[in-house]
Amino acid sequence: MKTADVATRLSVATLFVVLCGCGDSTAGSPDSGNDAGGEQWKLEWVGDGMPGTVAASGQLELSTQVTLGDVAQSGVTVSFEIVFGGGMISQAAVVTDASGIASTTWTAGPISGRAVLRASIDQAAVFIDHHVDVAAVQPLVPQPFGDVGALLEGAGIDGSTEGLVFDDAGRLFLAVPGNLVAMRPDGTAQLVPVDGDGLTSPLGMAWDYLRKVIWVADAGSVRKVSISEVGGTITATATTMAGFDGLVTPNSVAIADNRYVYFTDSCTGGVYRFQPDADTVVLETVAMFDVTVRGGPNGLAFDGSGLLWVTTENVGLLCPDSGADVTLNHGGLYSIDLSGGLAGGPVQPTPRLEGFAMFGDGLAFDADGTMYVIFDMFDGFTLTDSSVWVVPASADEPPYKVISAPVPDGATSPDRLIANIAWGYDEFGSSRLYMSLLAVVLVVSERGAMVVDVGIGGQSLLPADLP
Repeated sequence: MKTADVATRLSVATLFVVLCGCGDSTAGSPDSGNDAGGEQWKLEWVGDGMPGTVAASGQLELSTQVTLGDVAQSGVTVSFEIVFGGGMISQAAVVTDASGIASTTWTAGPISGRAVLRASIDQAAVFIDHHVDVAAVQPLVPQPFGDVGALLEGAGIDGSTEGLVFDDAGRLFLAVPGNLVAMRPDGTAQLVPVDGDGLTSPLGMAWDYLRKVIWVADAGSVRKVSISEVGGTITATATTMAGFDGLVTPNSVAIADNRYVYFTDSCTGGVYRFQPDADTVVLETVAMFDVTVRGGPNGLAFDGSGLLWVTTENVGLLCPDSGADVTLNHGGLYSIDLSGGLAGGPVQPTPRLEGFAMFGDGLAFDADGTMYVIFDMFDGFTLTDSSVWVVPASADEPPYKVISAPVPDGATSPDRLIANIAWGYDEFGSSRLYMSLLAVVLVVSERGAMVVDVGIGGQSLLPADLP
């Protein structure tokens, strides 16, 4: 259940038009609401135009009436909740007045799609649902989070930020050559030199909740970074996984079922996995991409059903020996079904989007299982758009843009390139989506992080079988 003061959400709500379908409300369990005398509890939507209200401000007034038999019931607590979709409800539990009426306000979240709103009375096991379509007026624009760029410049550190990850101790980490950047919820940041094998050209990152380490895709390797903090001082040590010969540019990392670490290598075209705790750590090939046709695999994430989703990108510049045409849109999205295992060899990726952009990058899922994917559009070597898109589950529905990197006043293209995304939690804000920036020579120079409130939390990354 999501609740908050609506007043704090008005700036977000103005982005939306709420379209309500009068014929799309449903009631549940009416018979279970009978009292001992056989009279039936009833809960229905009431009010001026309810449930077909259209609010230009992005708010919808929800009013219900509770009756027992034909008599309105006062003093009954009605609970309001968001079953599906984003947004906020101003008051989650409301006591009915003398007319049996209980009212609250729902403010639409900033992501278009469908929401399901529910009113219920616990004492009678009666509920009623209302389905609402939310249409976004324009993509959200993220705001800078902290000033990582100034921190790096002041320390004389070259190289770009790329990956980002939350650990379970209330910290957000980014990575640059030789260092991690640890960030707090207030945006303050500190450099954390990485000892041991260090970091060379870190890209994607993933937090391992079981082993309490960060896995980092680095130049020609995957590295395990251990973190400790004593008296406010954070230290980090990297260990390179041995025996992974033939890797070129590991790019993104994901953890699955407390057993495997998955990663992509954009230049070899491979998606791989390994078991860190195995007696003998062996690299398995999960899937292969023809980098000259589909692009090299980049971002990856698991959905709630266990499907592995992978973005691809044009690797003509990243991998000069690949033979990929640098002018072609190779940015796409593919799924990999691992339910059958790898006994028969690598799995054939299934396309969801092909040739959609020049580059596909990070991706993540919200609490409802909706997929958010970064795509970057180019005109020649000029960045024209760096945005986060929602890709609907149905292949019949086209993707739509929900977040876009800002375009400075007087400019025609964005000055930031979004690389990876991750949902915050606790003090970072569970409905806030954090983005890392990638600096590319002659294209964009901004490094660091950005953030935007999307009105819904992210998919839990805590493994279900965590001891």
